[in-house]
Amino acid sequence: MTHARFDQLTRQERRRLVGLAVARVVAITVVLFALYYVMPIDNRSETSALLMLGIGLIVFCVVLGWQVRQILQADYPQLRAVESAGTAVPLLIIVFAFVYLNLAASDPATFTQPLTRSASIYFTITVLSTVGFGDITPVGDTTRLIVSLQMMLDLVLIGFILRLLTGAVRTGLQRQQATTPDAPGGGPAAAAADVPLVDIARAGDSPLAPGLIDLVGTDATPADPAPGTAPDGPPA
Repeated sequence: MTHARFDQLTRQERRRLVGLAVARVVAITVVLFALYYVMPIDNRSETSALLMLGIGLIVFCVVLGWQVRQILQADYPQLRAVESAGTAVPLLIIVFAFVYLNLAASDPATFTQPLTRSASIYFTITVLSTVGFGDITPVGDTTRLIVSLQMMLDLVLIGFILRLLTGAVRTGLQRQQATTPDAPGGGPAAAAADVPLVDIARAGDSPLAPGLIDLVGTDATPADPAPGTAPDGPPA
C-alpha cells in the first residue's frame, strides 16, 4: 500500500502523526527511567561497573542500528528519526547514570558527595550539557576516566546520531518517492534496508531540521540525449 508523503497529508493528519510520535517518545522515556529506578545496584567493585558500561554501550549501539533500519523502512522517515533521537539520548543518559551510581555505591569517596539515583541522573545530564555546576565532581581516577569518556562520546555520538538519522531520512524519502506511482520513473525501489550504515552516514551532510521541515525530493538526473540528437548547449 502506497502512503502519501508527509507534506501531502492534511493538517489534522499531520498533527495526529506528530502526536503519536511524541507520545511514543514520552512512553519509552518513562519506561527507561522507571527501569533505572528499580534496577538493583551492584556495589562490589569498579570492575563490575566497567563491565556494565561496556554492556550498556553495546546495547546502545544495537538499539541505534535497529532504529536506523526502522527509519529506512518507515512510511514517514522524518517522524521516525525524531522518535529515534528522542529515545537514543535518554538511553545514553541511563547507561552512564547507572554506571556512576554503581561506582559511588562501591566506594562513596568516588565523588565529592554520595550519589542517589536522582543525583546520578542530574550529574550525567550536567556532563552531557557541558554545564558542570561543580557541586558534584569525580574524585577517583577510574571515575574521572569514565566521565572523560562520556564527554568525548557526547560530542562524537550526538553529532554522529544526527548525521546518521539525517542520512536515513533522506534514503527513506528517496525510497518512498521511488515507489510513488505519480513519481517520474516510479517503480520498485532498491531495498533500503540493504544500504550500508556508512553510506547512510555519508548521506547526512545537511542539517537535520531542514530535512524534517521541507520534504523536498531528490533532484532528477538529466536524461542522456536520444541517439542522433545534439545535446543542449550554446550554438557552435
